[in-house]
Amino acid sequence: MTIEGIVQNGVIVLDPGGPPLAEGTRVEVAPRTGMEPLIRKTPGVCGGRACVGRRRLPVWGLVESRNLGIADETLLTDFDPPLTRAELDAAWRYAAANPEEISRDISENNEPG
Repeated sequence: MTIEGIVQNGVIVLDPGGPPLAEGTRVEVAPRTGMEPLIRKTPGVCGGRACVGRRRLPVWGLVESRNLGIADETLLTDFDPPLTRAELDAAWRYAAANPEEISRDISENNEPG
C-alpha cells in the first residue's frame, strides 16, 4: 500500500484527496513539536532523551563529542552503521534549537552516580 503526501516543514502531510486508509492500517504519527524528523524521543530509550533516528545515540553525546574537539568527519564514520550527513545535521539543528535541554542532558550524564 502506498500513501502519498507532501512534506511541509519537515513533516509528511497525507494527501486529503487520497484514498482512505484500509481498516487496521498501521500509521506512525509524531506530535508536532518542531522536532527534527530524524530526531526521536522514545520513552525507555536512553532515558527518553533526543536520539538520532532509531538508534541509541543521544544528541547530547554528539554535542559533547563535538565540544571535546571531535570533527564531524570523524563522527560520521565512528558508528556502525555510520551516521549520514542528514542525521548529523539534524542533530546539530536540534541541539541549536534546544540548548538548555542538551546542556542539562550533558550535566546529568556527567554527574557521579
